[in-house]
Amino acid sequence: MDSIRQVLDVLRRVEQFVAVAAYVTVAALLLADVGAREFFASSILGAQKFAVLCTVVASFVGFALVTHDNAHLRVEIADALVPPALRGLHSRLGDVISFVLLATLTGITLRFVSETYAIKDQVAVLYIPMWPWQSVLAWGFGSSALRHAVYAIHPALKPVRDVGH
Repeated sequence: MDSIRQVLDVLRRVEQFVAVAAYVTVAALLLADVGAREFFASSILGAQKFAVLCTVVASFVGFALVTHDNAHLRVEIADALVPPALRGLHSRLGDVISFVLLATLTGITLRFVSETYAIKDQVAVLYIPMWPWQSVLAWGFGSSALRHAVYAIHPALKPVRDVGH
């Protein structure tokens, strides 16, 4: 079980690096674009479009990071309806259902990405391939699905939810 925890921790560190790099890129691009407009009366071609793509990267990688920390927003009032003796089973069932949904979304996005790759679709204005940017959706869904599968099989690895009480 320690090796599984180590794999999840390495995955988390990679995803943290990617998310931070994406957000730093967004900030740098938007600041440079505003600066170019203010000082040179001209914007940087494609800066805003590239910033949007980087925001998508940060968002979907962030989705996986939130899953890693068991920190998704959810309706917690219903938790009181589950008897204390069944809460562990309830949590595992939630992870199984989440795994199935996210694995399905991963498959759908992989098919979508492969179709985009096949038709050589490009990002408007930037004229770069679209599929690498779309593949981040599959990464976010797939990484989260993996974590939910692990949490369903090994509930001890699931972080305790801190709701700030």
